[in-house]
Amino acid sequence: MNTQNPFDRLEQLVEQRKVLQARTDQLFMMNQAYLIDNDTTLTITIEAQNAIFKGRHNPIIRSVLKHLHSEYEKRLKRKEEKIKQVTHLLNEQTP
Repeated sequence: MNTQNPFDRLEQLVEQRKVLQARTDQLFMMNQAYLIDNDTTLTITIEAQNAIFKGRHNPIIRSVLKHLHSEYEKRLKRKEEKIKQVTHLLNEQTP
């Protein structure tokens, strides 16, 4: 849903940011849990249409988790920048 109303757009962006923040936090916690307990066996499953990949190679999974966390942080920062832009626009429109 792409809306022209800045108030609706801001509300939409804030909701998206909440979801991104939750996912980013989850990835951070998964990385931290593994740092605390290196004996934990990690598994990963990736599904794409009819293909399924399953893996248990801890160093690779750790690398994937780190990369995902980094990408989610970048997306979160971009979303926060958009929120700032819309907020600035709304502040300019308010007398």
